[in-house]
Amino acid sequence: MDIDFRLLESEEHFELLCRDVLEGLGARILSDPSRGPDGKKDILIEIEQSNILGHPKSEKFVVQCKHKAVSGKSVTETELGDVRSACQRWNAGGYLLITSTIPSSSVAANFEAINEEGNYSVESWDHKLLERKILNLKSSYLILERYGLYQSLDNVLMFIKTVISAEPQFPYQLSHNIESTNYKGAVYKINIDGDKKEKTIAFVGIINNPTKDQEESIRKENELDELYMIKPGDGSEYTISPKTFYNLISSIKDEWYQGSICKLAFCSPANPTLIRIIESCIKNNPYGAQTSSKNLVSKILSARGEGLDFMLVLEAVDTAVKYEWIEFAEDIFKWIDSAYITASKNSTDDGFQHTMSAVIQRLASALGRLDSAKMVFFDNIIELFKSSNDIQFKADLIEYFKNSKNPNARLILNRFKVEHGEESVYPTSNGVFYNSKQIRFVFNAIPWDVNCAVEAYYSALKQG
Repeated sequence: MDIDFRLLESEEHFELLCRDVLEGLGARILSDPSRGPDGKKDILIEIEQSNILGHPKSEKFVVQCKHKAVSGKSVTETELGDVRSACQRWNAGGYLLITSTIPSSSVAANFEAINEEGNYSVESWDHKLLERKILNLKSSYLILERYGLYQSLDNVLMFIKTVISAEPQFPYQLSHNIESTNYKGAVYKINIDGDKKEKTIAFVGIINNPTKDQEESIRKENELDELYMIKPGDGSEYTISPKTFYNLISSIKDEWYQGSICKLAFCSPANPTLIRIIESCIKNNPYGAQTSSKNLVSKILSARGEGLDFMLVLEAVDTAVKYEWIEFAEDIFKWIDSAYITASKNSTDDGFQHTMSAVIQRLASALGRLDSAKMVFFDNIIELFKSSNDIQFKADLIEYFKNSKNPNARLILNRFKVEHGEESVYPTSNGVFYNSKQIRFVFNAIPWDVNCAVEAYYSALKQG
């Protein structure tokens, strides 16, 4: 598929496109494109590289963007100026030229000479390399849509097939393609539930607004159960936008994964828990988590009881923190109390105490992160802290105060240190170990003394 860069409105749009591509590839943007004299620099980036020992190191790159697709001319040395001085001026170790055409032969020769000197690393991306970089991004469809590069029906069809085929296990089987003068699409057979009738669904890319007669004609000719017509932009009466299409497919995938994994997750305790897998399935969703995943987290966190696996609760809590769902903070606070009660009922089992200590620490830390802005639960945690005589429970609750900028947090730490400074507690290096076969708690068996732990928290507070 060819991207027609001539569709970009201006040089400025090309620079912004390059910035989004670089960011999508993992570069840190130090300086965005701007108007006015740029000192032979459109964008300044920092990228992570590895040395010969595999250790990471950061390197600055000056980026020059040259949009010449309309004229079709190559980029000349005169347009770029002195590459070495540009690197010196911006204290950069490298230089990148991105163009919507190609560099001239003299530019290519100059770049080769600079690389041979070994002082700077220089390279160029011509229009075909830039195209490959864009299409290999997971967010390629968003970038193409954002900059109006979806005017080609081939691009829209590519977008449809890319979104659906991103998960090879997804039960959408391509039946055949359909096309006419003003639309192109793909017809899929789908059977989510084995006991239900197979559905025939078509997703069609269209440039102009379709009529009702056209929609009915496509349905009838292909014997469709469902038809979705995708139009770049905001959609219309008979169409949906690319973003709406993406959310629709992601939601269907999300529900399908949940249904499939629910059947596996409860077959054996060695299988990864439900939320961890759902989280990994939706982590690349640029529009955020799907509603069905949020509902699942809500269902888990609102169902308190001894029969519910704490591991599943922690996975739900981690997901809530990742997506900053602050509405679950109250449920997490209640789980802290519930975990303490559960631990108290098994006080003679040291292994279980280690495990529950790790649970409470993670719950308290998660609540602290969700509650760091308004500290709504600060007084509630203090009451738990004051009312308990269990030193281990108090030590676990400090995880909440560690994320607090409230000056009273230091008073809490001082009081804890004075009262329990000569005692030992389990360390805060407890955590969860994941691999492809099992999820289990791990913990450091060597206790920490309270003085050491509190000093570490003091340090964390100062850095915060």
